[in-house]
Amino acid sequence: MAEQKPTHLTREGLKHYQERLEYLKG
Repeated sequence: MAEQKPTHLTREGLKHYQERLEYLKG
């Protein structure tokens, strides 16, 4: 399990982060 990297989690996190930034800007 340690070898597997949370790529899907990272992608989801980035997407949510971008959405949050856009929400704060808007």
